[in-house]
Amino acid sequence: MNICRWGAAVGALGPFLYICGGSDDASRLETVERFDPFSNVWVPSVPMSSSRNGVGVTAGNGRIYAIDCKYLMKLSRIMKFVHFPAFSRGFDDSMPLNTAEYYDPKNGKWMEIARMNQCRFGVGCAVMNDVVYAVGGSDGTNLRTVDRYDPVTNTWTIVASMSTA
Repeated sequence: MNICRWGAAVGALGPFLYICGGSDDASRLETVERFDPFSNVWVPSVPMSSSRNGVGVTAGNGRIYAIDCKYLMKLSRIMKFVHFPAFSRGFDDSMPLNTAEYYDPKNGKWMEIARMNQCRFGVGCAVMNDVVYAVGGSDGTNLRTVDRYDPVTNTWTIVASMSTA
């Protein structure tokens, strides 16, 4: 990779691997890199619309989906994005941003999609039967819930919960 990072996630689309977001210890990253296994080279790809660390990434329907939870906090009249839910504790003006977006390599753009029903940091993601599943993760507590995204209707639905978080 061209950028060292942690808290990133990888999705496979066609013959390529896409690594999305993460942190370089100085800041959260919106950068995306694509690995071409035929040339054995990482190349920069189109950055996400916002930085994401602890992101869940999956691929399907010809798209890469990036799903995560951010916390927007008001501190001394300054708005800051803080990504770890644990950092939000003790602040009164925090607001979870349960955001998701997808990348379509055909048009080379990231597009925001409907907000999830629940904020999820460190979420597991998968595409099955053309819908996206966001499984578990944390909103400050471990989650047993599962959200399902339908790209046709651009809606999230809560489906059966897991037996344990």
